[in-house]
Amino acid sequence: MTFSALLDPLLLGPALVFVLVFTLAASVPQRQSRVALRLARHGAGMPLVVPAPGRTSRWKAHRRRPALPDRLTGLLRTEKSTAEARALLNRAGSPMSLEAFTRARQLCTLVAAPTFAALAILAFGLTPLGIAAALVGLLAVPRLPTIMLKRIAKKRAREMDLVISDVLDLLVVCVEGGQSLPAALMQVSQRMENVASEEFGRLLADINSGMSRRDAFTALADRCQSDALSVTCTTVIHADKVGMSLAQTLRTLSDMMRTRRRQAAETRARQAPIKMMPVLVGFMLPAMLALLLGPVALEAMKAFR
Repeated sequence: MTFSALLDPLLLGPALVFVLVFTLAASVPQRQSRVALRLARHGAGMPLVVPAPGRTSRWKAHRRRPALPDRLTGLLRTEKSTAEARALLNRAGSPMSLEAFTRARQLCTLVAAPTFAALAILAFGLTPLGIAAALVGLLAVPRLPTIMLKRIAKKRAREMDLVISDVLDLLVVCVEGGQSLPAALMQVSQRMENVASEEFGRLLADINSGMSRRDAFTALADRCQSDALSVTCTTVIHADKVGMSLAQTLRTLSDMMRTRRRQAAETRARQAPIKMMPVLVGFMLPAMLALLLGPVALEAMKAFR
């Protein structure tokens, strides 16, 4: 599809009309808020007027209504989806607010997905390929914000698996030196600059706000998808429950996490040849065969001429 085809009026017309209608619908709350602010400024000090019982329908008609995007998003938003979005944002480190994430999903669902489907239909026509591309766009584009947050959450979990042993070593040094667990957590949050400092800083804030140690560690395990962190939180909770030595527990956890990290590195090293095999077979082997057999084939063609 060339650039001149993109400037076709049949292609740009529906897209421009859709963007114009969506922009006007999105600007309704802002215009209503300006009118309400102007009325409140000029009507300060006026007594509150209660509508008569016979004017209830007129009073309801003049009440502020949500904009069209908000109404469409309200149809798609449920309590379960809101809870899942909040949990996903916590696992990703809260890169945006819940309202911003909702707006991003709204734009992808109401603007990006229909636009992609319309462009696919206009590019390929009502063929099986065009219909398949439109369906893929309608199903995949609204999930882009969720996929992005899941990738961020997995990246944070991998970073936590790499640094958890160093965090436990620092906690062991601080606790064996006579500091309490909150003081050791403060040292971790101040001396490290990684995902562990952020998560343990939130853990310390939860403990200082009055949350019990067990609930704070449980919330920490729920915020991050790291298996090593989950094992650490569970072990610390059980040690605190039965009254075991915290320093000895943390030292044992540190040794175990270092063993797990070494085993994970060995596993990745054993998987490297298998992952390299498709690249070798698909790219390097044909080129090598062409270099080796190419001259022979040319000489054979000359001989048989």
